[in-house]
Amino acid sequence: MIIHQPDVVNKDGEIVISANVEVQSSSPASREIPKKLWFSFPETYQDFISFQSDGFIASLILRSMRLGENVEVRGTTSARLAYGFEEYQAVFNAWLPNLFERVNVTYQKLTPSKDQFSPGGVGTAFSGGVDSFHTLSFHLPQNQPNTFYQLSHGLFIHGFDIPLASQEQYNSLWLRYETLFKDLGITLLEAKTNIGQFYAYQIDWIYAHGGPLIGTALFLGKLFKKFYIPATYDYPNLAPAGTSPLSDHLLSTENTQFVHFGAATNRTIKMDQLAHWQPT
Repeated sequence: MIIHQPDVVNKDGEIVISANVEVQSSSPASREIPKKLWFSFPETYQDFISFQSDGFIASLILRSMRLGENVEVRGTTSARLAYGFEEYQAVFNAWLPNLFERVNVTYQKLTPSKDQFSPGGVGTAFSGGVDSFHTLSFHLPQNQPNTFYQLSHGLFIHGFDIPLASQEQYNSLWLRYETLFKDLGITLLEAKTNIGQFYAYQIDWIYAHGGPLIGTALFLGKLFKKFYIPATYDYPNLAPAGTSPLSDHLLSTENTQFVHFGAATNRTIKMDQLAHWQPT
């Protein structure tokens, strides 16, 4: 698999960052993979956008492992992220060896990107589910005394839980969630991507979603110094999943630290807490 140099265009009020994806395999499954992976953000986010290749390789590493194809990454990649991929692959290969084969990844240019910019935001992935609301509530400034870990932003992504074709559903939820975040004094950011089409019918989304989720946040690398990934399972019931305390931190860069949060609390306790929180 070749992930080509990122291309950036400003169109209709959006910044679209994309990369051509060249698959070497001739299997029927590989022919269904789109030729281009893209992510779009409102143009008002322009100062936040990182144009490195980090988000593309994070989003596609499990797809290449499923194909058993080595990867060539063109453009510039974080040196820390490249280092973390070795262990990241080891985790998924150990969990599901028949599904994910370890592959070699080569990079056109590696850089310790810390000196390029100094992000200061603290973000969280937000889908509107129990785990998302638990993470949001815990890190609100009024609930989190450690100022370095207080939330400043959430990220709501179209193309994950809500398919791109379901525009009306997305718009409805976006308006409700954006209003909620404003009331809480937090900024909700939005993004859109076709990454789901790369995994459709090939890999269960429960395994695949973590890399693309982190990959989307990496495109906002000039904003986030920390980014929370809400836990799917609690510690006593850990199971293979796209997001995990064993793997999420391995996709951190010099600029952005990814923190898996919420595995210390089970779903029942989270729901009980949220039932007593007025916004939910």
